[in-house]
Amino acid sequence: MKFPIVFRIYAVLNLLIFFGLALQSVLVFLQPGFATFWWALASCFTCVWFLISSLMWMTGSTKSYTMLHLTATVGLLYSASILYQGLAVLNDIGKDGFLIMFAYALLFFVYALLIFSTMLFKSVKAWANDIDTTPKPKFDGVLVGLFVGLAIFVSAGYIYANNAVTRELYIDSANSAAGPIDGYTIVHLNALTEFDGFRLSTEGNSPGKVVAYFADKYEAVGIGDCFRSDTVTLVNRDGYLYASFPPVWAKKMIFVQDEVAVNAYELYLIRKVPFFDNDRNTERFVLRNSDPVPQLYAGDNQVYEDEYYEEEYYDGDDMAEAPAMEFYEETGPITLDEAHRTRFLTSMLDWFVAVILPGEESFYFNTSPEELTINGTTMGVYAHFATLFRSSLPDGARQYLKAEDANADSYSLQRAVSEASGFNLYQTTGDLNDLPFSRLNPNFVSWMGNNLVPEPNQQFFGEEAGKIYRVSFRRMVWMLATSYEYLSDGNKWESEALAYKNAMQSEGFYGPGYLYDRYATQDLKNSVFSKYYEEFPTNNNDYYYFTEEIAIGFWLRRRLDGTDDEMSQFLTKILEKLDSYTWG
Repeated sequence: MKFPIVFRIYAVLNLLIFFGLALQSVLVFLQPGFATFWWALASCFTCVWFLISSLMWMTGSTKSYTMLHLTATVGLLYSASILYQGLAVLNDIGKDGFLIMFAYALLFFVYALLIFSTMLFKSVKAWANDIDTTPKPKFDGVLVGLFVGLAIFVSAGYIYANNAVTRELYIDSANSAAGPIDGYTIVHLNALTEFDGFRLSTEGNSPGKVVAYFADKYEAVGIGDCFRSDTVTLVNRDGYLYASFPPVWAKKMIFVQDEVAVNAYELYLIRKVPFFDNDRNTERFVLRNSDPVPQLYAGDNQVYEDEYYEEEYYDGDDMAEAPAMEFYEETGPITLDEAHRTRFLTSMLDWFVAVILPGEESFYFNTSPEELTINGTTMGVYAHFATLFRSSLPDGARQYLKAEDANADSYSLQRAVSEASGFNLYQTTGDLNDLPFSRLNPNFVSWMGNNLVPEPNQQFFGEEAGKIYRVSFRRMVWMLATSYEYLSDGNKWESEALAYKNAMQSEGFYGPGYLYDRYATQDLKNSVFSKYYEEFPTNNNDYYYFTEEIAIGFWLRRRLDGTDDEMSQFLTKILEKLDSYTWG
């Protein structure tokens, strides 16, 4: 009986699908971490299956009818794997990306049903009933054997690659202009971090062996405070020095000379993951827009929102003294009309992009489903307060303010906010030296809440305020909201603020270390913070610097300087206008 023409049609379609899946499989290797292992394996398996089924239908194989059943089943399974992949990377691709994956899965689902329906065609059923009298093609058995061989080879190859071939994720960065002090080179990490290697700059350093000690407390000052040590070999590769060792969780590293010493450095922590590990973020806690700059801070007190102004700070390529706190005559609250508010907010955003993003205390990771670029600079998730108030305005921000004042070229940030609001940024009365950070002015914080919360659709540099908020600031705002609720639950404010203030007076006080240790024994994730983790379920929370402990510290400082009420009102206005957050 004549071989049904529908098989030839499917042969052509399957061949086209084969080429598409083959290209997709190549792209999977070029985008490591995007594809889950099961989707990558399903893609390659489906690719091989569609090639073999195409060859069988082209050659008139006697197994063509059976291949209808099997190919339709493979198509249905592959459509399910696409949905699984879409859900696995939902945080990366967002709602629109998932809809594309859903349409892709639906296409395969419909095609599979079409193949299933072909078994009801009269010509196909008649041919299948007369299969015993149909001569077998010469390569009938060879094709089956070829498929089995290729399927085994591909599956084994994927399993081997996933376990034997690893990818290096850069998950943290640290830098210092100082060499060994008293024989030690100490590296503070930004959180309790899992890593199994690092990359070190070669300038001032050389290949050889060095002893790395690991501590799980920031207060560790010597090797006796560390829980583990490894003698690691620095190997020159691609212009950098690399070291690897068994995985470790640590907050601090201390290098001690063996064959060589670690001098001034730029250091990136590395964590190796299987090739198909569903982690595509290679810049989780690393600057996205520039190389690290030398860390020129004088000491660990620079852990507040850069409120402790006597520290040295980094400005461009030169070391400079932190600008003295500036105070101007206060005129009382100035209400900004729409034009003035837009101009002021635009200047502040320009300042943020030009000054804050390149700073070594501004950390980003590429987990936002939305891409955002302003003035050529990629915006990530903001995670730190440092350097916010201690800088001069860049050229762009001054240009926006010139319509207000011809002398804007000489403006500092403090002068700009003072003239816009009618209040000084910092408090000017009372005991200003009893705390190791500058007290924010509650009147200025209230003014921000009344004047600086934009409408969601308001445009800045061609982007809506709502999008800028979602991409860069939403995670921090939610952490602030949940930490405020945490302190309010059971009225922990006074006792915690007093304990924090007393701890500040101790010699060698390190803010994050105190906060992590004080709250480490509390099950924060299952408290009010659970709503934060439900909203941001990604594993990148483990590497996000603005943790529950750091956010609690922010509010304790606000209680100590008397701005907690004003700041909570400001926060509430942001959430009401730009978000949907349920208190309580």
